[in-house]
Amino acid sequence: MKVIATLPSSDDEFTGQEIVAAARQILKKGFSAGLCNQMLLALIERGLIYRSRRVGYRFAVPLLAGFINRQSWDPASPRGRASSSI
Repeated sequence: MKVIATLPSSDDEFTGQEIVAAARQILKKGFSAGLCNQMLLALIERGLIYRSRRVGYRFAVPLLAGFINRQSWDPASPRGRASSSI
């Protein structure tokens, strides 16, 4: 979700191709289009995103991308978890 939130179009509509390209730039080890599709389906099942048209997706909650971007994040950690700043 953090990779999606970094997209310029994250508050609007985004595609799987945009997510894969951003993951290659942001993460040490990006992921394939097949893995991206699996993750998108899992996020749809959990109600966090929805398919807006054939290839486009949107966050189900307005302004969720801004909230995610405000959270601290360590891309070097194994699962990309939020870093503890307390």
